Amino acid sequence: MDSPAPPWPPYPDLFQPPRPNGARLGALLGADPPPAQIHRPENAGMARAWYSAQTRAAMHTLGQLMSVRLWQRVSGPRARAHCPMLETLARACDPVRSAERDTLFTIAENGFADLGRTPEHGIVRVLARARQNQVANLALSRGLKPADPGPPLRDLALCLRLLGVQACLAQNRIEWCPCLRALLSTGPLPGAHRILELSTRFSPRYGLSSTA
Repeated sequence: MDSPAPPWPPYPDLFQPPRPNGARLGALLGADPPPAQIHRPENAGMARAWYSAQTRAAMHTLGQLMSVRLWQRVSGPRARAHCPMLETLARACDPVRSAERDTLFTIAENGFADLGRTPEHGIVRVLARARQNQVANLALSRGLKPADPGPPLRDLALCLRLLGVQACLAQNRIEWCPCLRALLSTGPLPGAHRILELSTRFSPRYGLSSTA
């Protein structure tokens, strides 16, 4: 029996001639291939059980960081978020690749220099801006230099993957979700409490975390 066809078309011309400013996505990814579109029906039940009313409410706190248009891209069945692109961006935000102190600021201010204007690019920039603002606010209030760049970048990657899972659930593509596979490779999916705590590190509206 033939496997079902992958649901996402490849992004044409993923990398573009780089602009003067911005992080270099191609350099951060190195020789990594794009996330594979692998059919894993056994993952679907875990994701659907995880996406409870409490989890949906917690995810909505992340949605309030974005415009309505970007939020609908990852929350509605008609908006076709490209989950492999979200996973690609999450990989690029891995602190192992992006450990320079100014990487988060660069993504927040200028995005990726070699990536075009896609909705997914807009999502990562909005989230990076919210996380960078929180880092800067805490540093200013304490009179300290910005903290280790690793935790904020990990938060950014986690948000992108959570939004990818939500988008795949909304679009009935969860059996293919590369963001879900990446999250499950490190342990159980984060519960509603952890997602709410995560949101406090992005938006001053939800208070200041002590762990920026």
